[in-house]
Amino acid sequence: MGRKPTSDSTAEMMRRTGERVALVRELLGLTQAQAGSLVGIGQSAWSKIESGTRPLPTPMATRIAQKFRLTLDFLYLGESQSAVDSAIAQNVLALRPDLIRAPALVPFALPGESQPPKAPAPAV
Repeated sequence: MGRKPTSDSTAEMMRRTGERVALVRELLGLTQAQAGSLVGIGQSAWSKIESGTRPLPTPMATRIAQKFRLTLDFLYLGESQSAVDSAIAQNVLALRPDLIRAPALVPFALPGESQPPKAPAPAV
């Protein structure tokens, strides 16, 4: 039996996640092989994640987040929630503003949105 087709929204999320993974790796000055070895995968698997042809499973995303001190929100959604994410997001923002969804950093609408995303309400 063949592989189940990927929906456009899933494919788009995989592509954008992969682009964020690639930019973070590049900002850290790592090769795909070096980054992969830090999280226990090979260069080929890392390359497929970066290109969006392989999904980023949660356990692997968790290892990437821990090694590179990111959040899963940043990896999957491009949302910056921590100081470290914010520092990396600023660098990614300078290179690819379309990959960041950070209301605290830049109040702009993403493609397909009519208004900029609203910042979360402060916890009471």
